[in-house]
Amino acid sequence: MDENNKKNIPKSTIKGSGFVNINWNGEKSGSLMYSSSNCILLGKEDVPYMLYTTPNIVQLLAAKKGEGLYKIRKLVLTSFFGSKTNSNNPYTEIPEWIGNFQELQEIYFENINVDRLEIVKSLYLTKLSFKNVTFRHISSICRSINGLSMLEEIHHDESFHDVLLCLDKRIKTVNII
Repeated sequence: MDENNKKNIPKSTIKGSGFVNINWNGEKSGSLMYSSSNCILLGKEDVPYMLYTTPNIVQLLAAKKGEGLYKIRKLVLTSFFGSKTNSNNPYTEIPEWIGNFQELQEIYFENINVDRLEIVKSLYLTKLSFKNVTFRHISSICRSINGLSMLEEIHHDESFHDVLLCLDKRIKTVNII
């Protein structure tokens, strides 16, 4: 991941005692609003701001945080938490609930099958990040991305290189290693 992309995601460390330490990287400080084995919800001034999660956790969070959850600004979606997956297929599809977010600006996909990227078409995203993703249909991925009129920037690793040739020139691309 390049340095600019790293700076945008607060670092969190879960120590052996279960304590979560969050480095906000120069942004205003915030708070840990919720954590479980599959998600971490960070907030600013008691308002949900950023969600680290797997695709199958949001129903639990919605019950805990109500509509406020759907006003987060940043989402990190990964198929699994931790260093190893418990599945033979570590790539999970993009869940339908992503389309419910009202103020989401940035999504970071990691270990996700992004074939259903059209789910985000109604969101006003300015930044997407793709790390270790899979897909089958480059043309539909390009249509979905090029249709995001507010999108300014894509961060990607080698798993996303095949898509770059069909992206609008207005979209800045940054290679993360």
